[in-house]
Amino acid sequence: MGEIIKGKPVADAISSELIAEVESLKSKNIIPKLTIVRVGENGSDIAYERGALKRCSKIGIKAEVKKLPEDICKKNFIEELKKINEDKSTNGIMIFRPLPGELHEDVIKHVIDAKKDVDCFNPLNMSKLLENDASGFAPCTAAAVIEILKYYNVEMQGKRVAVVGRSMVVGKPLSLLLLNNNATVTICHSKTKELEKVCSEADILIACVGKSKMINSNHVKPGAVVIDVGINVEDDGTMCGDVDTEDCVKKAAMITPVPGGVGSVTTSILAKQVISACKLQNANNESSEATAYVDGSFNNATCEFSCGGVIFWNNKKYDFSQKFSDEKLAEMRNVAGEIKGAERAIKFAMENKIGKLTIYHDYEGIAKWCTGEWKAKKDGTMAYRDFYENAKENINIAFVKVKGHSGDKYNDMADKLARQALEM
Repeated sequence: MGEIIKGKPVADAISSELIAEVESLKSKNIIPKLTIVRVGENGSDIAYERGALKRCSKIGIKAEVKKLPEDICKKNFIEELKKINEDKSTNGIMIFRPLPGELHEDVIKHVIDAKKDVDCFNPLNMSKLLENDASGFAPCTAAAVIEILKYYNVEMQGKRVAVVGRSMVVGKPLSLLLLNNNATVTICHSKTKELEKVCSEADILIACVGKSKMINSNHVKPGAVVIDVGINVEDDGTMCGDVDTEDCVKKAAMITPVPGGVGSVTTSILAKQVISACKLQNANNESSEATAYVDGSFNNATCEFSCGGVIFWNNKKYDFSQKFSDEKLAEMRNVAGEIKGAERAIKFAMENKIGKLTIYHDYEGIAKWCTGEWKAKKDGTMAYRDFYENAKENINIAFVKVKGHSGDKYNDMADKLARQALEM
């Protein structure tokens, strides 16, 4: 009688490692984020989504679901996907497939950003898998199979492996992952002759064909390891895999169950790949710092105020200025401009995932205004306190006071920009 090898211990082991990795990233003010794209209300998609959100929450990954209507047209879907691609806070994107209606995957797979494609939809990631390029992302289910084999110390090198199924989601990419682990792989499919014979010669048998209990003990070599990837629902509503577990466990050395096997590992792999994507995207920014000089100006006649600022980051200078009219902040005069300038600088740092921001200013209370320690009579700084509290979760922010009009060229430059904005 073979051993039933479950996925939960594998998932938990992966999650434990990932929690430590996320804590390390957070110490550098980097928080990984996954965006899930779901079209319609497919029950199995929603069930997987629920599991993925739970896993991400446990590990410390931010997760967001972009729900789109079932009848969304291709043009609008692509526009939404491009917005997610451009969202700098999103490190990983997973799109539920198959997509319905006119959403042709052959077109959309080229739109998703390959650097954020954590479930191997973009052909570039499949190419990287073919080349054994670690910067690519394998499909989560295929990668989950490899993690299970490694966790239970199943040797792949030199072993004969039969993969029953040739889909782009599991069969083909899984075969490449096995090859990359030096296994000798045979891919089987509906046209394979003498399927039972081919399978029964394998040291490792993997079923991912999508047919209920198709694999029986006649397909299993005595002492083989059997991995069941299939998820099927019987007429009575019970879930089963592609393998007749009760029959095959008599001959196999190890066998995964359904449910409770491969499927329970995939969300941990998804989280792992989001973190990998986050690290790759932040490889040059993890220790990045920026310096900002901000100042404000006020017009007594119109009660308008303005901010001016200069930001230095990655050996480049960014100037900004803006005029405002805000009754709640008007009583604060020039200080209001400095607070707005600080807000602009912090937003810049957030958008570019900058880890540390030092803000130079010439009013001693600006930091206290931003943090809410001091309040305007009309409570005009409450919104800035909330904004600052959220921002400092991701950025190490320091306020440094300089003497106004001291001759510091960058502080004077900020003052000049603020004055110019007020005259616009």
